[in-house]
Formats: sequence, C-alpha cells, structure tokens
Amino acid sequence: MNVGYFGGTFDPMHNGHLHMLDAATEKFALDLVIVMPAGMPYHKDLLSVSPACFRYMMCRRALSRRPEVVLSAAEIRRRGPSYTIDTVHDLKRDFLPEDRFYLICGSDILDSIQHWYHFEELLAELILAVAIRPGEKRSSLEKQARELRQRYGAEVVLYDTPMLPVSSTAIRGQLEAEPGRPPSDLPPGVMRIIRRYGLYREPNPLVWLQPETRRQVVELESKLFDLISLKRLAHSMSTMFEAVRLAQRFGGDVNRAALAALLHDFAKELTVSEMLSLAPGLTSEYGDSNATLHGPAAGLLLEPVFGISDPAIASAVTWHTTLREGATQLDKIIFLADKIEPSRTFGDLGPIRALAEQDLDAAVLATLEGVRQHLIREKLKIHPASLAAMSELMRERPGAADLSARRKKKKRKKDR
Repeated sequence: MNVGYFGGTFDPMHNGHLHMLDAATEKFALDLVIVMPAGMPYHKDLLSVSPACFRYMMCRRALSRRPEVVLSAAEIRRRGPSYTIDTVHDLKRDFLPEDRFYLICGSDILDSIQHWYHFEELLAELILAVAIRPGEKRSSLEKQARELRQRYGAEVVLYDTPMLPVSSTAIRGQLEAEPGRPPSDLPPGVMRIIRRYGLYREPNPLVWLQPETRRQVVELESKLFDLISLKRLAHSMSTMFEAVRLAQRFGGDVNRAALAALLHDFAKELTVSEMLSLAPGLTSEYGDSNATLHGPAAGLLLEPVFGISDPAIASAVTWHTTLREGATQLDKIIFLADKIEPSRTFGDLGPIRALAEQDLDAAVLATLEGVRQHLIREKLKIHPASLAAMSELMRERPGAADLSARRKKKKRKKDR
C-alpha cells in the first residue's frame, strides 16, 4: 500500500496545496493520503499561526471532495510541540511493515530537513516526495537530492506539479489588505470559514496576551478538541478573540478574558444529568435546563478539569449566558463577546456591535434587551438574573429606560 503523508500549518489551505497533493497522488499511485494540520509548530512563533481549530476546519472544507484523503487531528491533540518523526511513528503503527510512506513536501525541504528534529531517523522511515514548482531548476534540485541520498541514504523522488505561485503568507497579506476581496487561490469553502469567523484581521488579539497565557491557550485548545465539537470549539475561540478585543478596548484584564472566553462553553454539550453528577454544587438558582446550567457547571468544573481556580474567571464563565446583578467588568465582557463574536448571525447585531466599539455597558444592556425580546417571542421566561442585571444597568444609566421604550415603540410600528 502506498501512503502519502502531507503535513503543514495550512494557514490557510489553498489551491497550491491541493495541486501539490493531487499531483503526488497520481504520480506515486497513492492509495491513501493523510493530511495533518500541525498543532503547535515548534519552529514558528505562536503569534504567526492561527488557532488549530480554524486551520482544521479550512482543511476539511478544501478536501471535502477527495475520498482518498483522510484528515487527521492527531498533531493538534498531542500536547506540546509537533515533530514529524513522532507523527510518522504513530501513523506507521496502523500499517503493515511493507507499506510505503511518502512525505509530500515542497522543494524547500531539501535545504531545511537537516535542521529537523531527528531528521536522519525520519529519512530512514519514509520517502521524500519533493514537488517541483513551475520555474524551479530541476538540475539544482536533483543535485540537492543526490547529496541527501549519498550522505544519509535517503530515498528522494522529485515530481512535477502545476502548483500555483502562491503562498499562505501572501494570501494572509491580501486578506488583511483587502478583506472584502477573496483571493483567487482559495477554495470557496475555505473563504467561507475565513469570513464566518473574521480570520486574518489585524491586529492579532493574541499580541496583547502574556507569553505564558498564549501558551496556555494553545494547550487548552488541544484539550478542548477532545471535550467539545469542532463547531463549538471554533465559536469558543472566536469568542476569545472578541473578548480580548473588548478587554483591550475598555482597559480590562486581557489574560483573564482570554481564558474565560475560551472555556465558557466547554460544558454545553453535557446533558443536565451529567452536569448535576459532575458538578454537585449546582443549585436551583441557576435554572434547570442545559441553556441555564452549562455556564454554572463549567464554572464549578474549571479547577478539577483545567486546574484553573481564579474566582474572577469562574464568575465570568458561570454567568456568561444570563449575566447577573453586580456583574464585574469581566463578567460583562464574556457575556457580550459570546453574543457578538463574528460567527453569530441571529437578529440584527450591527447596532450592538457598533455600541461595543464605544460603550461596554450600553452594548451589554442592548444585548440583554434583545435576549428578552427573543424570549418573549418564543413564549419563554427570561432568567431572573438577567432581569436583575438589566434593572441595575438601567438604574446606573440615566435615560436608558427611555431609550428602551423608544426601541420597543419603533419595533411595534415595524411589526404592524
């Protein structure tokens, strides 16, 4: 069996990657290709790599019509830096000794592989399938390949590919410079993910975090890959970016905001009975449904599951759905970020997002009112904690009650 292994950050995956993969599949008669986005690339600054969940989602969209391809999250789930030799050892346990493994790679590997972790062992484990880009000199690449063969006994094969002259770095630059214009080198499905989650916006909110917090975020994301669905993880990561922006804008604690936002929903996919069993401290004050209990359950489980005992983070996680009277700034930031992160599409969030640029409390109050109106339409009761939070904010903001009344009157006229 011929097996291809194609790894990389894929930030984002583009048509050049796909041409490279397709050409290798045909050239080497590959029966199976394993595509594996890197988790924590040891050779790259954490600020230069997008969260793994987004890169995995973009790969999944780009590869959706290739039945011979298996997308793996093994490196993302692995704690710590990603080394190719470890990945290859793990992969080969599931195959027969006579199966042939091809490492699908670009020609730059001929210059860099001698700096890889345990590269000599790696060269003994697989065949380097080196793509020749249009315009590259085959004779120069053949010379480099010959040196690897002679010095290390490496098996290196070169193959031509109609790979486009494009790089992920150039695509990110284009997206930052012209956010409304999709690059022609991106598969449509990948562009939809970028738009949905507002990826590649500058500045990167992670730049405001302490280095230790950035490393903690990567480790927590890896752990969350096994605890919640990919869609919920992407929402949580998007909420984290929004929360850090809000904290930076309004002088809040960006590091606490990042951790609280990333973990706010990790109990959402538990059943009510599971929550009550795992977090026996849950009481009737929080309600009796998944919607009202998942925040308090997560708040109680932060320490046993993640080792986080910070009461400020626990409070923000606990009340992120309903908010509460006496809410802290961090409580408000997580509540608001959860409701307005880029992938949220319910209702007309434009005015609330505009308020969030200028006035945190005004945006929170408008969000609470929006939630209340939605529950009224659905013939559901608003949580008492939300009503108490609304009343407190309206008392503290002269004219807020009049503004709320005018909005209701305007909506009634619109609905007639």
